[in-house]
Amino acid sequence: MNESDKVELGNLIYSYEEYPKRVYGLDAPFFWSRIWVKLDKDLREELDEAQSIADSTLYICVALYLSSGLAFFYWFMSYINLPFETLTGPPIVLAAFGFGIFVFAQILYQVSFHAHARYGELFKAVFDMYSNDLSFPQAEKELELLLINRSKKEQNQIIWRYLNNYRIKDPITGRILTPQKWEVRSKVVVQEISETGRASPKNTFKRSARIQRNCFLVSQCLARLALRYPRSK
Repeated sequence: MNESDKVELGNLIYSYEEYPKRVYGLDAPFFWSRIWVKLDKDLREELDEAQSIADSTLYICVALYLSSGLAFFYWFMSYINLPFETLTGPPIVLAAFGFGIFVFAQILYQVSFHAHARYGELFKAVFDMYSNDLSFPQAEKELELLLINRSKKEQNQIIWRYLNNYRIKDPITGRILTPQKWEVRSKVVVQEISETGRASPKNTFKRSARIQRNCFLVSQCLARLALRYPRSK
């Protein structure tokens, strides 16, 4: 197994595990279990079978590589006349045995690519078909203000942060708040939206964030001036 093979398999697994987040904004480990309970029995069994085949090929490969390494180790010990020959046989047999196991492991490792590719396509297909069926009424009610005029992908990320971390990102300041602090903060946000008279809260968020950044820069400049030119008594 060379480094390029390791990278190729790693990229394959990474590509389908990151697919839900890249396309739908769904964190795969978190939302997979919630989609899983919606699947019928036959589809679950098919997914389990595909995953078990993909995983088992890698487990067997690891066992074969270890066996090959152990055979070469005993061959080396026998070759330098250490007391292993009575247990392991002639050195040439050990060398041939280790080489044969190594070749078989390499072939099986290449086969595992196809098994992982098949499971990966099934994994992605499940999110394609069932991502729209995910519904979190209580969370959506709590986050109603943040979900307005957001894409489905952005909504999924906001809901994930709330359910997984019990945190809410303030769209104006960018601070991560607890739901209790956001409840207080949201009243201020609603007031800002009503005062601007804008239809899209998203525009208001961007406008407010820009104003806050400008105010921060001005305050920094004033603080530096105060340090540079202190008031004389």
